[in-house]
Amino acid sequence: MIEKLKNINFTTSEIFDNKKLCVFLTTFNRPEMLQKVVESMNLCDELENIPIFIYLDGGRNAKQEENLQIVKQIRFKNKFVIKRSVNFGCDKNTIEMFNDVFDRLNFDYAFHVEDDFVFCKGYFKYCFNEFKRVQKEIDKNIGVFQGFSICFLTPEDKKQKLDAVIPTEKDHLWGCLYSRECYLSIKNKLSEYEKIVQKFPTNGFSKQYMIEVAKETIAVCYNNIFDNSQQPMSKYIEDTFYNKFHQHFTAGWDGAFVLALASTKYKRYMPVVNRMINIGDVGHHYSKEAFQFHKLHEIKLDEVWV
Repeated sequence: MIEKLKNINFTTSEIFDNKKLCVFLTTFNRPEMLQKVVESMNLCDELENIPIFIYLDGGRNAKQEENLQIVKQIRFKNKFVIKRSVNFGCDKNTIEMFNDVFDRLNFDYAFHVEDDFVFCKGYFKYCFNEFKRVQKEIDKNIGVFQGFSICFLTPEDKKQKLDAVIPTEKDHLWGCLYSRECYLSIKNKLSEYEKIVQKFPTNGFSKQYMIEVAKETIAVCYNNIFDNSQQPMSKYIEDTFYNKFHQHFTAGWDGAFVLALASTKYKRYMPVVNRMINIGDVGHHYSKEAFQFHKLHEIKLDEVWV
């Protein structure tokens, strides 16, 4: 599929500053959630001419056919489906996606979204515009803009803070816009972690697999991502990924990426008022108890910004 995609001359869009930009969506076995994701995506008119890459993970228990019928409902014409015949898993899929869009297809920007995100209307345009605004007015070293924040403001307070953004080193990377420049700056730092992930089987994985990935990720981060000029790794891990309410810690690809990002000049920003919600049962950096404690599935998207 990727070889075929290389032959396509993907056009730019005036809405996105005439940059080469795409969206890539990962999904596996949650068609009931994916349906809601697609419905919210269809509200974003700015995707009319934007390529959308959908990665359907496979394997013995994959619900690929159900998911395929749902992604066909995406009303925009430039959608491309990559169907896996095996179970790549989240980490391998994510690595491949970034390599596809930035290394092989040379996009300038890419949105990474998963199958448990519901977007506000105009979400993608908003994130891109905020990325450029932050770069121009606040911080030229922005590399990632994240559309999600834990927002419990009243509608009245939201109206007062619609334009407020904050830098963040914490939290899961949920619904993010990445620049190619930023990705390339940390690619070498992530290479050792990628070697760890690639050696795991593609026929599914167990709880022990996740434990081994987490252990090796931490080792790689200690040895390859940070240098002596950065803050002590143990302190960074505690501040960034340790949930003091439920003592939950995960270090997968997402953790490696955040740590690598923190070792560069690039920063991640997020809005004070959330522009998306997580409808899953648990986020990668949240235990089920923590997910429910923060009520991440109950956050309301008040479209006062439309």
